[in-house]
Order: sequence, then C-alpha cells, then structure tokens
Amino acid sequence: MRWSTPCAQRSRRLRIMQVQVASLRNLPGTTDIRSAGLPVIGPGGLHAQVLGEIAIIRSPEQAEIAVAQRITSGSDYLKLVLEAPAKAAPTRPPPKPLSPKHTRTTSW
Repeated sequence: MRWSTPCAQRSRRLRIMQVQVASLRNLPGTTDIRSAGLPVIGPGGLHAQVLGEIAIIRSPEQAEIAVAQRITSGSDYLKLVLEAPAKAAPTRPPPKPLSPKHTRTTSW
C-alpha cells in the first residue's frame, strides 16, 4: 500500500474541488458559480501551518507565479490571507494591487 503525504492529500483534494466547481459553471438555469480557489498566504502564520507550502509565497517572484497558477486553475478571484502582525509576520509594506496583466474580464 502506498502512503501519501499530507501535502499530496491536500493537492489531490484541491484538484477534485477544482473539477467539481468547473462542472457547475455555465449550466443553463442555474446560478453563476465563481471561485477564489486556493488562497495565497505568507509564511509563519496559522494559515501557513494548515495549508502548507502549496499556498505559501515568500517573495514577489513567487507571488507572480502563484497568481498565474490561480488563473490557470480557473480561479475567478484571488484570495489573499494576511495575518495580524506577530513575531513571524513579515516586516514589509502591505501588498500592492495586481498589475493589469493579471486581470481578467468577465461577461457579467
């Protein structure tokens, strides 16, 4: 029997949820389905302990990659989780708005 790691289990559950959400989109006679997908979080806080490396960003370069991944996976919104300042909290300035290259138009 092959054992999976917690990170592999989270990744598998995430893929299942993405397929489920995608199957509900654009069905005639139903509500409009929108999703934020997996959040983007910083290291050191409670959310980082719960979600693990799959959601953590540590640099602006990783942020660019994370946004592109969320768009590719079908997210309509980007969920950014910021923790209250603590010992593990970053000492950097607050995040800036996304560049226009990461915006997506909708047919609302």
